[in-house]
Amino acid sequence: MTFDPEKLRESLLSTADETDAEEEVRETEQSDEEILKPAASPDPPHHHEAPPENVRGRLIGASDDPAGRLTANLTQTQEHPVNEKIEPKQKLDSGDKNEERETLDALRSALVSRQADEQAEKIEAQRARSEKFGTGEAGKIYDKNSKREKREKNKRRYVPPPPPSPLSKLAIFGGAVSLCAAVIAAILTEDPKPAFALAFIGIVLSAGFISFNRLWVKENLTSRSTRYGANVAIVILSLLGIMILVNVLGYKHYYRFDMSSRKAHTLTPQSLQVIEDINRAGETVTIIAFVPVEGGYRDEVQKLADKYLYLSKNLKFSFVDPDIKRDLTESKGINRFPSILFELGERRTVITDIDEAWFTSALIGVRKTESPIVSFLSGHNEPNPYGDKHDENSLGLLRERLEMENFQVNILRIPEANGVPPETKVLIVVNPRSSLHQMEIEAIKEYMLNGGSMICLLEPGNDAGLGEILQLYGIAANNDIVLDDERNFFGEISSPVLQGNFKHPITSPPGAEDGLVLVFPRAGSLGLSTMNRLPDIVIDSLVRSHGSSWSETSDVYEFDPEVNKKDSLNMAYIASVPPGSTQTVTVGDEQEEIETGAPGISELIVVNDASFALNANIDRYDNSDFILNAINHLAMNEDLIALRTPTDMPQPMEVTKAQARVVFVFSVLLVPLFVAGLGGFVWWRRR
Repeated sequence: MTFDPEKLRESLLSTADETDAEEEVRETEQSDEEILKPAASPDPPHHHEAPPENVRGRLIGASDDPAGRLTANLTQTQEHPVNEKIEPKQKLDSGDKNEERETLDALRSALVSRQADEQAEKIEAQRARSEKFGTGEAGKIYDKNSKREKREKNKRRYVPPPPPSPLSKLAIFGGAVSLCAAVIAAILTEDPKPAFALAFIGIVLSAGFISFNRLWVKENLTSRSTRYGANVAIVILSLLGIMILVNVLGYKHYYRFDMSSRKAHTLTPQSLQVIEDINRAGETVTIIAFVPVEGGYRDEVQKLADKYLYLSKNLKFSFVDPDIKRDLTESKGINRFPSILFELGERRTVITDIDEAWFTSALIGVRKTESPIVSFLSGHNEPNPYGDKHDENSLGLLRERLEMENFQVNILRIPEANGVPPETKVLIVVNPRSSLHQMEIEAIKEYMLNGGSMICLLEPGNDAGLGEILQLYGIAANNDIVLDDERNFFGEISSPVLQGNFKHPITSPPGAEDGLVLVFPRAGSLGLSTMNRLPDIVIDSLVRSHGSSWSETSDVYEFDPEVNKKDSLNMAYIASVPPGSTQTVTVGDEQEEIETGAPGISELIVVNDASFALNANIDRYDNSDFILNAINHLAMNEDLIALRTPTDMPQPMEVTKAQARVVFVFSVLLVPLFVAGLGGFVWWRRR
């Protein structure tokens, strides 16, 4: 094994870091030039440049043994190169700078140790090469290849994959849109074919993008930003998965909680009973809400319908936009919006009020196989129930709402019908302007004494000859006007605001905490009569005025304490005759003993005001509920009496004066002072 002292000297005098890429490249180039030269013995040192004495001695004494060469290298490193480099420092550090000298000694020791380790690694690599390939051409070729690989590795530069082409971008965009459209189609449509088709198109486009851009996809999937984004995506998907799971469980096991104080979002017991009856019978009721998209009614209708749909799967609910599906709207006979149509077989009911009472009443009405008949007495210049609903003096709105509750509304002329038909559930008499013929009075009396029911809406001073029938039931209509200067409708003292009887179901329906509030314009009071009164009659007051009202018989609407007396006055009565009772009554010119109230109870409701039921006043306060409840009660349709849904009333917080003072001091004084003090402290510290 030949030894080149000149190369060893150059190696020992080198202080550069062997791991640096530029130094490695330089050494590799020098090695390539040496390989191309012919093998020869090393030249002696130049005669004009003799090596230093200490280096020369070590070179002469060096042997071919690697261990010897390592010893020589260590000796050279310790004696010459380090001392030569730190000699200027020693000159600068002369004097009393012992501490800096100790630091330099420590650095010198660390540098010597590092250089020794590098030389040992280099010699060990050379020994391994010599043992494997020898010192011939094979060893040189091995060195050449190793250094060339290292050089190419250092010169290698990162080349990113080409970005996707515009066509590929269009494909992945189309795939994403198709997948989103598939999800939307699966949610909104019942047919799964469009959703599957869109999903297939999205998968094909996405797969094509990945296959044509494999390197780009792989590079982006393995980058740090992608890994970070993947972690965020995993967290988001996990949260979405939890939300979806909770919603699925909520859909499968849905339950409503009503946290309002008065249970405003819970159906009344009567509505719950109706739904239970529908479920028990297994009847399927179709509910179609004809509500335009614009207008804000859809949310209100949906919230109301959800209360019922939650309790019954036999209710099929849907929306129809009348502006789009005009043919369906016209075929169903809907001309007022919003309207809700209830259908069960051939039976149908329509409501226009979005309220639990109407909703439940419609469910009850559509399930009835027979429609009860109500007849309006006609032939005496009464208001027309089939008049235009925009006519303030007609009964169009009342008739329309009766039909919505599945009543059959007829016009009755007693002479033409030869009396009152027995199938008539309720006979309605509204302000006849001309007196009835005695034959008509006898026909009505016969109808009533045989279990019929009637409601009389009169005007003060005009009983139209019906006083004889009222006397049988112990009621007398007074010829006066009830005035109230404290509780009235917008200052009209002739339109008192009245309160219904809290105990009767007509004026205080189930579910209502307060009685109905009514307005009777120019109404008269009612009294009791004992003349020709039926012995077993039961009379109950339905509506009374407040204690601030008085009865006025003159044309001057002014309270005179010497003439008038303020008191609560009766405005509406209901009189009942129990079934099967025997009464002595006057029929024609003779008194007969007949069985009254057969086969059912006979009832009469009298109100000394007819204008409250006209179109002009029926929607004031609870007037509509009162007249409809009265008719339903007489028709023995107690389950159709309008319900007043409880509302969630505001609950103000009661604060004492001491508590108000504490709140004022804390919020108005202490908090601003604290903020100002904190700002002053920060300003003082910064100064």
